[in-house]
Amino acid sequence: MSTIAVEATDALAGAAARLALRQQNLTVLMPVLLHDVNGSLNGIALSTELLSRLQQRDVADPASAATLLLRTKNELSRLKIALKALEKRVSPGVSGQAPARVAPLVATMQEAQAVLMPAIHRGQHELRIAYSTDEVQLELRSEDLFDLVVGLAIVAIEAAPPRAAFDAVVESTPIEATVTIEYAGSPRAIMAVEMHRELLRAAVRHSGGLVEWRQSGAGSRARLCLPRAPTRS
Repeated sequence: MSTIAVEATDALAGAAARLALRQQNLTVLMPVLLHDVNGSLNGIALSTELLSRLQQRDVADPASAATLLLRTKNELSRLKIALKALEKRVSPGVSGQAPARVAPLVATMQEAQAVLMPAIHRGQHELRIAYSTDEVQLELRSEDLFDLVVGLAIVAIEAAPPRAAFDAVVESTPIEATVTIEYAGSPRAIMAVEMHRELLRAAVRHSGGLVEWRQSGAGSRARLCLPRAPTRS
């Protein structure tokens, strides 16, 4: 097989791995994202109904009306954010702009935390993140980095025992950056989690990184290592 054919096959395998990981992530994320959208819509519907009742009263209540209008405005802002997150994660790159080949790790971690927080709360988990580095650029597209970071977190959350406390640390060296997630207890053996783990492993490998899972004593650790983007002088 020619060198060009080998490179094309490897590129295709990498694209397939990233796409499969994204789909698996969305299986978990979609209910969370839709919950935010539905919550905003319900809030707007309630405020509208209450405002309609105020208008039907014989005596006007400007203060209450103003409060309801402000609440509706806030819910609309929340809905806009939720829909933007949904669009960004379901159809990355729909704006038509060429995706950047570098991505900020710290900002991506913060975005992933915000997206996952409702699911973490529902599972009665706790997540603490320590940033032992300033912002660092990785040699990945933004949407691909998000998928890897969220995939790592989802695998840890889905495999952890109930009410687990997660400690995440973000670190970097001149060559690479790492995200480490630790929690007390042994990971549960679940088929869906194992599938997610293998998809993540394949996607990370084709992104030039490494992901590993270890158990030490009574604790479990997941570690993601990714190459930093070259420094441009």
